[in-house]
Amino acid sequence: MNRLTANDILSYIDEGLMAFHRSSDYYTWNRDNVIDYLKTIYCNRECGTIVLAEASEDKDVSVIMDGTQRVKTLYGLVRGLVPEFFEGNATTLTGLWFNYDTEQFAYYNKDMEYGKWVSVSDCLSYTDSKMRSLCKDMAGKHAYHLLKLYNIKYTTFNCERL
Repeated sequence: MNRLTANDILSYIDEGLMAFHRSSDYYTWNRDNVIDYLKTIYCNRECGTIVLAEASEDKDVSVIMDGTQRVKTLYGLVRGLVPEFFEGNATTLTGLWFNYDTEQFAYYNKDMEYGKWVSVSDCLSYTDSKMRSLCKDMAGKHAYHLLKLYNIKYTTFNCERL
């Protein structure tokens, strides 16, 4: 069993070295599923194994057989866009925000413009230097919560090959 970070998996997809199985095209998760999944990762709890198989037509490509909903969710949130390969309700991948005071995840509403809220996708797209810059003037607990969110993209997954 290999271990890969979320960033590694998403990069492999971008490079065409990892793809989704044809039977897993449609995205079935709703907003509650996405929030629950992010809470699981944020709290550093085990979030399942990604099962891979070798593509029959191209031995250099790994096909994601199990874990597609999780990987598609991360792809949309970390990349900050709904991917071309996505089929489903796109609003599940857009507009998710995080309160770095209360550690609450919620979908955007106007009240979030005032307070300690940050767009999840914006935060996950920051560079390390931008994160350091943002956190240096924050209260310790706020910086800690924001860094925990930012580190979601470095979450390590068990990857098993069939």
